Amino acid sequence: MNGQHSTSLNGIAHVPNSTTSSLIPQPPTPQAGEQLDYQMRLLSLWINKVKQTGRIDYPELVQLLDQVHEVENAPDGAVLMQQQCDALVQNLKQAQTDIREAAQQIQFHLKKLANTLQDKNLTPTDEQELRSPIREKTQQFLQGVEYLLDVTQHHVYQPSPLWKKWMRRTEETETETVRKWMNDLNYIRQYIAQQAQVGVLAGNCQTENSKTPDFRRLHKYLETAPGFGDLLGNFVQRELNHKVAGGGKFGIPKSY
Repeated sequence: MNGQHSTSLNGIAHVPNSTTSSLIPQPPTPQAGEQLDYQMRLLSLWINKVKQTGRIDYPELVQLLDQVHEVENAPDGAVLMQQQCDALVQNLKQAQTDIREAAQQIQFHLKKLANTLQDKNLTPTDEQELRSPIREKTQQFLQGVEYLLDVTQHHVYQPSPLWKKWMRRTEETETETVRKWMNDLNYIRQYIAQQAQVGVLAGNCQTENSKTPDFRRLHKYLETAPGFGDLLGNFVQRELNHKVAGGGKFGIPKSY
């Protein structure tokens, strides 16, 4: 999605490699080595105290351990760390923006193409100038929709136990509405991928081809897709926030 969605479906961001320093690494000084040894001894003493007493005097650490414990003991994907949820939500918002912006740009270029075809004045130069932006924005649109559907299916829709629980506690009409958003977006994605191409549209306008391009249908789908994307995306973001580990009771301290 124009390089924006660098987070995988499990919510873990891909961090670019750091720039390697051209300086020759120097061995640690004796003072630094002594400081590290001292810190490791303190850490070892603290871990032993936790094991003996079962008490951790740092609330922030207790909360983090609670969350990790909850995630580790839940079915795969059923519970998320806050950082994972934040990364997914950020990318979902970017996907919604990409869908909206790309749909507008595709419509703009399709209008130019339709006018040129109507005047039967589509030169090779004009075709090339329109082909590149339509292809680029179509790719942006498709990637936005695909990311939104992938996150929905992987984290919310199925086979997530949370989705089944949500279905049981909601009215059937509401469940069908969410399923309709997904089906409509998927159908629009397939139609745009097949039809929003200069070669296809121009070829269908040739005199020997009885099939004419349906620009009205393309515009209709491009106008409705952002609305479906916002409805489904906002729903998924709320459900992801419900899956964040809440910090259940942390039992026996583990050996860290």
